Amino acid sequence: MKVVCGSYYVHKSNLNELFNKVQDKDLEVLIQQTDVDYDVVKYDKGNVTLIKASDWDTANEPLIDYTVLFKVGSLSEPGVKRMNGRQIYHNKWMFVSPDYTGFDVEEAKERTAIWNSIPDIKSHKSRIGNKTYWVELLNQYNIPV
Repeated sequence: MKVVCGSYYVHKSNLNELFNKVQDKDLEVLIQQTDVDYDVVKYDKGNVTLIKASDWDTANEPLIDYTVLFKVGSLSEPGVKRMNGRQIYHNKWMFVSPDYTGFDVEEAKERTAIWNSIPDIKSHKSRIGNKTYWVELLNQYNIPV
């Protein structure tokens, strides 16, 4: 599970880790009953976002296709769907269990080490979630997209 600023991110194959961490029955019911096609769950202070990233297993940094937000206290109500298509996820290996078979977890960890070696990468961290910026940065350092 990946934790960023108090939000938990987990791939759908690794939901038990999230369920064990947050122990929110409403979350479990939502996941069991939803008809939303998703790959990632974001849990943030009771809010739940189901996130579709159709290239999860094939892209080095998967692109968010859309998100569906369910607000705390109204998880049984239809969520708000927002199209995305511009944000990406880094460190996808953190979202899955070590034995995940959809992609090579060790190779994904190596990928993280490669792009983290970009000089002064910390100065780019606030912008690398944008696909366009990310591709330009990788091209600048001759790192395959």
